[in-house]
Amino acid sequence: MTGKVVRGLFHRPFVRCNYFWTTRLGAVSGYHESALELLRAGHWCAVIPGGAEEFLLHTTQDHAYDVHWMAHSGKQRTGVGELALSMGPGFCIYPSFTENGEEMRWNPLVDLWTALRLDQVYSALMKSVPKGILEWMLWQIAIHVAAIVVFAAIPVPVKATLHIGDPVVVKEGDSAQSLTTRIQQQLQHLIDSTMNRRHRSFTEGIRARARTVKDTKAKAG
Repeated sequence: MTGKVVRGLFHRPFVRCNYFWTTRLGAVSGYHESALELLRAGHWCAVIPGGAEEFLLHTTQDHAYDVHWMAHSGKQRTGVGELALSMGPGFCIYPSFTENGEEMRWNPLVDLWTALRLDQVYSALMKSVPKGILEWMLWQIAIHVAAIVVFAAIPVPVKATLHIGDPVVVKEGDSAQSLTTRIQQQLQHLIDSTMNRRHRSFTEGIRARARTVKDTKAKAG
């Protein structure tokens, strides 16, 4: 599997609205069939099983590293489990995350939004409207505005480390829900055992970077 470019599966409407630059970065619309075709062709596929809901949750201070795979409808997201089951028993899923990934940038607009509790107000608004086109429109507005606002972020010099956990292997008798739950639990365990926190902390990220720089200079000297 070496030498293969990782293909990222993105929120489908987001790819359609930003087709020009997302596809040039290797993004693929997050359809089950697209992922299955890539996997069977021997490619690695990177997915965010929590989707836009998890992305929006991670903009908050206290839940930056919570693994949240629940759709806004209240149902568990099981797409990653269904995809893995399609590959058959023995297929491996590797949970991974970037330590201090949420601290790599600071977005004053997002922090102001959450500080004023406007995220909670908007969430309550979406839950209060009946199911249908209005709810869908409010949800799409949230997704696309959040995706655009992230470009206003300011880079922060933290130490970012990619961690890849032990594989979760598809077994005979697995269901999409049971497999998804195992993947989710193993990813959360990887995060908790590595970072010992779930909140965002710029101080800890910068300190980790400073320690690394200091150690590197000491070894060079």
